[in-house]
Amino acid sequence: MNGRFNRFIERYAAPGLFLIAVLILFIRLGDYPLQMQWEPNYGQVVREMILGEGDAITPVCKVGSDEGAAPGTFWSKPILIFWAAYPFAKIFGVSEWTLRAPIALTGLLVVFLTFWIFRRLYNRRVGLLTAGILATIPAYYLISRAYMVDQLFVGFMWVGVGFLLLGEKERRDLWYYLFYIFLGISSLAKGLTPLVLTGGTIFFYCLVTMDWGILKRMRLFRGALIFLVVAAPWYSYMTAKYGMPYLKKFFWDHHVERSLGKLDKPNDTFEMFVLYFSIGLLPWLVFLPQAIVTLIPWRERLSKKVRFEVFLLTGFLFGFAFFSIISTKFVHYIFPTVPYAAAILALYLDRLFTADREGGLNRMAFFIALLTLGIVAPDLLDMKNYRTIFYFITTERLQDWHPAVADPTRFFTVIYILFGLALFVSMLFRRFNRWIFGVLLLLSVAYALYINMHMIPTLTEMFSARGLVRTYLETRANPDEPLGEFTQTWKSRSIKYHMPFNELKDTYHYRQYRIYNNIQSVKRFYERYKGRRVFIIIEQKQKHFKHLNAMWQEVANGEQLMKIADDRVPGEPYRPEFWLVSNRDTKGQIKILSPEDIAGKTKEYVRTEPFHPEKPLSVMFDKDIRLVGHSVIPESHPAGKELPLTLYFQCVNKPTRDFKVFVHVEKEKIFRLRGDHTPVDGLYPVSKWKPGEYIKDTYKIDVPPDTRGGHLDIFVGLYQGNYRARVPDIPQRDNEGRLKLGTVEIVN
Repeated sequence: MNGRFNRFIERYAAPGLFLIAVLILFIRLGDYPLQMQWEPNYGQVVREMILGEGDAITPVCKVGSDEGAAPGTFWSKPILIFWAAYPFAKIFGVSEWTLRAPIALTGLLVVFLTFWIFRRLYNRRVGLLTAGILATIPAYYLISRAYMVDQLFVGFMWVGVGFLLLGEKERRDLWYYLFYIFLGISSLAKGLTPLVLTGGTIFFYCLVTMDWGILKRMRLFRGALIFLVVAAPWYSYMTAKYGMPYLKKFFWDHHVERSLGKLDKPNDTFEMFVLYFSIGLLPWLVFLPQAIVTLIPWRERLSKKVRFEVFLLTGFLFGFAFFSIISTKFVHYIFPTVPYAAAILALYLDRLFTADREGGLNRMAFFIALLTLGIVAPDLLDMKNYRTIFYFITTERLQDWHPAVADPTRFFTVIYILFGLALFVSMLFRRFNRWIFGVLLLLSVAYALYINMHMIPTLTEMFSARGLVRTYLETRANPDEPLGEFTQTWKSRSIKYHMPFNELKDTYHYRQYRIYNNIQSVKRFYERYKGRRVFIIIEQKQKHFKHLNAMWQEVANGEQLMKIADDRVPGEPYRPEFWLVSNRDTKGQIKILSPEDIAGKTKEYVRTEPFHPEKPLSVMFDKDIRLVGHSVIPESHPAGKELPLTLYFQCVNKPTRDFKVFVHVEKEKIFRLRGDHTPVDGLYPVSKWKPGEYIKDTYKIDVPPDTRGGHLDIFVGLYQGNYRARVPDIPQRDNEGRLKLGTVEIVN
């Protein structure tokens, strides 16, 4: 019976692995919209290459061109991301599926080649383990299902490294040459980064092993020529066409200055990578600490086999160190370490199989695994669940005040408990056989399918402008009724991607549709489309709507803007952040407020006599505005109900800045709730304040039903852009220049 089972595994393990990878990578691949900035931005470039004035060689972007590049061009990324999707989009049309499919196919190819390479390097079991773990690592399959450059860059670089190791084992020139070919392909996806990562790994490997002979064995001179034959032609073409501006933009700005943090990109700490890498590797992470320790050749001679393991460990550690040192840090930057981690884990599990057969299995290994699971898993069950996973494929770091859309806590809890039980059984009985590994693999597959089939498709609706643009297209009478955008938002690139391309190409001048946060920009937009129905997408709903509406009333002689739709997710507790508004209601009717109506709305909030606030104060902001008091802050307040706050100001001198009011309700600098707004419901901005006036600003802070209970501090201040009005050095002032008004306890 056991022999029959072994033959069954031998025959069907590889096809089964292939089927699992196909399910994980392709199921519901095109069912959700392109996300945030990268996917729609790259998708727009492909649309313009196929439908616009571009060609199959030069990336173009005439709609909202790449900042710093020549008009109409796109120089931020090399060509491979666009070549990958070009044939699919050309044949089947540009869509979520045709853009993502070549990335998923690359992910599938990398899984298969990983199996093939590690089977030759070690044995069939190590090949299956490495490929199976890689396919079921969340960071791997999430990035393999996103139209981003990272799978193309990392996948081909990783396969190239595999062929380098094969060359070291078998001493065949073909494998070394394939290493250079795949490294060249990777460079067409990410420029010089694959050279830096691979070159750094080889250099430090040589330092550790003192095996400098690898530089000769790997046919360095011939390999450099092969690499250039693959990678150089396209870069040479772009240089010949655009010259030094292209070289500076791509190689200097997006390599050197990006690594130094001189571009406007996020930075963070080493701990960020540790947290997100750990979460991105669950549940297989539980074996990684002991796997790394086991791989270090404490007393062994550096045989060929051990040297492979040292190389893998060096690649893993160097990738972590490199991206921790550079100043720009996106979470997905840690992705190059993921394949190395999969190989390290596979080699360790292979040793567990051997130890089980020989009776030398150590309970401590499973105790450490249980401990690791107990430390990391709660981060995903403690309202960091979908947020941390989602951040691998987007620029938007979900905040604490986002409700639990597509909340996977219950499902994740079941998976982690079952995974822990399997580990506990292994520890208790000192067993690790195919049955136990099969349980762990099936749980990892279920985990992956849940994330890809339910969580990501549900969560991602709210991070795209697709729904709002579709509503606009269905509501407008004709293309002459434009769609504007109030202030630049992270949905900007999504907006233009979902617009019909013929309108983008012929009539949609994107920069003319942008409305900036000042009266002059609103006036230009109004004058350009005067007499027409217009639509505008705004972020942060009421905060921006009231301010925009007040400016619109001023330039449009009392004409009102009205809400048409929002970006709510049906059946989910998401609080809409974006609104689609128009100067006509759904029936096409105009609403106009007379000057008397507007004056009547502000009469009770603006006067020359002082108000009598419940909590008097006298705090100057800069030299122009004094906060003279505020309303009583309740000792406790129920979650799910708006928290009212009234501030009383005195205009001492004519303000030099058009300040807005910010309200932060938080605990220990972890922002929970925010209430930034233009005073008096947007009807009376600071730019209109006159010396001697007293202004009563009433605001309601949105407290979502799922806000955690506890004491939260309330801070206020004035700001314009990045400038924050200065507050005197008084006890109520914190080290961020905010004024603390008091504390409220949120009760559930």
